[in-house]
Amino acid sequence: MNLKQFLLTKNDCYKSGQKHKVKGFMLHSTGADNPNLRRYVQPDDGLLGANLNGNDWNRSRVEGGVQMCCHGFIGKLKDGSVATYQTLPWDVIGWHCGGGDLKTAQKNGFGKNSANFLGYIGIEICEDGLDDEIYFNKIYKESTELCAHLCEKYNIKPEKPFIIDHKEGNALGIASAHADVEHWFSKHGKNMKSFRDDVKRLLDSRTSTESKAKTKYKVQLGSFEVKSNAERLRKILKEAGFPDAYIKEEII
Repeated sequence: MNLKQFLLTKNDCYKSGQKHKVKGFMLHSTGADNPNLRRYVQPDDGLLGANLNGNDWNRSRVEGGVQMCCHGFIGKLKDGSVATYQTLPWDVIGWHCGGGDLKTAQKNGFGKNSANFLGYIGIEICEDGLDDEIYFNKIYKESTELCAHLCEKYNIKPEKPFIIDHKEGNALGIASAHADVEHWFSKHGKNMKSFRDDVKRLLDSRTSTESKAKTKYKVQLGSFEVKSNAERLRKILKEAGFPDAYIKEEII
């Protein structure tokens, strides 16, 4: 994961500063054939490159900015490598999914009809022409690693409805009618089920690695020049309930 923080402080959503308790993760894609992060994130930090069209998202409404903001974008830097740029604090409400149908939302156990106000972090992946397998594999890897990181940070379960895309959000009644990201993922043999499965595998592998790396502490009770004295102490320890007591020979 190549995660960088670049908050869009001029965006009205950032300025609103409304807080939420993070409970979920919603994946989006931008719907435009432009994989470059600089299209949305500005000014240039030396890695992004410049957006000469003046249509980035780091602007207020009075400056011609959009009334939207997600928590981060995944896409290309100017050198062609893939990165994630965090554009809102994770615990600030984003404006990333619109509203869905309240009756459907309530039927699915939600009190509101917008994931914006239900604790969902929204991430946008910068689309290309949707047929570049190399780029897709890079953004897929980056997005699963980011999601696993946020699942660890906020104790998000790697399952539906806690990890969803925009399309699934609409089906649940908590997002507007969009097709992302399935319309893109399906072209490369992936879907949100495989995404959640891969996030879970990442989390499981990290848990396994952490358990294997546990620190152990050894206790040394003495050293002897006569081996029989060492054996006598070992016998005493075993009889006292310490069966793992052992003798280690050292040349000094």
